[in-house]
Amino acid sequence: MDFHLSSSITIPIASWCLIGMLFFGVRLLSATQFNCLAARSLWKRWCSVV
Repeated sequence: MDFHLSSSITIPIASWCLIGMLFFGVRLLSATQFNCLAARSLWKRWCSVV
C-alpha cells in the first residue's frame, strides 16, 4: 500500500517535470530560431543599406 501510494505520487511529478523540460526546450529552440531569423533579416537589411 505504501509503495503504491509513493508510486502514485512520484509518477505524476516525474511526468510534470518531463513535460516542463520539453516545453522549456521547445520554447528555447523557437526563441533561438526566431533570434537567428531576426538577426539574418537585420544583417541583410544592414548589408543592403551599406
